[in-house]
Amino acid sequence: MFEIEKKFLINQDLFPHDQVIDTIKIEKKYLPNKREWVIRVRSIDAKTYFLTMKKKVNNVKNIEIEIPIDKNTYDNLSYLSNKSIYKTRKTISYDDNIWEVDFFDNGIILAEIELTDENQIFKIPDWITEEVTDNMKYRNVNM
Repeated sequence: MFEIEKKFLINQDLFPHDQVIDTIKIEKKYLPNKREWVIRVRSIDAKTYFLTMKKKVNNVKNIEIEIPIDKNTYDNLSYLSNKSIYKTRKTISYDDNIWEVDFFDNGIILAEIELTDENQIFKIPDWITEEVTDNMKYRNVNM
């Protein structure tokens, strides 16, 4: 399955916390891998677990394979992890699009929008400051 997304930095002072429609806690554990694929296990609110394999196709498009797993499998694979990230994701609807805003434990805040097409036109909220889709520094695996 393809995933098309763009990432942005935000101005936290302008972020509309009162418009958040969902909040979840995410923990990602990256597994050692010497190939083009990023492999990770992910926990959502310590209730739902996934094994995910992701490969960059271009700056906005990825191949993503996500498989539900149980907690025991998550725990066992977590022991192999060489990197972990923790974040709180807040979801907002803006101009008929869903924005996921990740508040990382390291202080970075990123907004993400998933698109149906690489050339899709969408309205950018006023709390967005800079697009960082092409900046490798802001890929989760590099955080």
